[in-house]
Amino acid sequence: MCDVNRKIIITGSHLSGQFELVQQLIKYKNIKLGNIYTNQKLCNSDQHGLRNYHYVENKKIEEIYNNNAFVFLTTLDFTKEMVYNGLTYEEFEKNNLFVLTPEEVIMLPRNIFGKKIKGEPSPEENHSVVFIWLDSTPTYRMTNYENQKILYDFQERETTECYDLKVLSEYMLSHGSYLYFQNIDEYMVSPIVKSIYEISDETLQMFLNNYN
Repeated sequence: MCDVNRKIIITGSHLSGQFELVQQLIKYKNIKLGNIYTNQKLCNSDQHGLRNYHYVENKKIEEIYNNNAFVFLTTLDFTKEMVYNGLTYEEFEKNNLFVLTPEEVIMLPRNIFGKKIKGEPSPEENHSVVFIWLDSTPTYRMTNYENQKILYDFQERETTECYDLKVLSEYMLSHGSYLYFQNIDEYMVSPIVKSIYEISDETLQMFLNNYN
């Protein structure tokens, strides 16, 4: 049985197998993919399948923000409009699988990990969080880019997507557990990720210690 309080957050380099892994995981009963709220009207494969997007008007985004109900809220300054993407505390509480960019991972507040912080919303239960970092070579990412018919500019994303994996891994370890996969075979990795939901805390810790 999948524990809703054990959260798995998939992140990593763009086009490193997140789409393929999520497609396998959501086939399993009781694995629930959380919604990302957005004011952008979505229309291409870069935005469908990988994450569940829930479209809302700007007024609703502002209302949620003013009620301190976002776990995080990102802003993208496009030429014609400001685009907002955010995860709410309600979505985080009732689901157990999330796909976040590395930039969004860094924005996660400490209180979602079961720590009560003055002035911030607190989770109903303590959460066990496992980060899954997917990495890949440029060749692997380019193959996924072509297969998925992505519309954004690949080279531009390669240039702008820069982060320090060492810093990110230290952050993830300080807030939960962390597994690293490169050039994944989603059919092999998905059963491993699925088992994380089902094993005891002691068995999970033993697995993570031996894995790392």
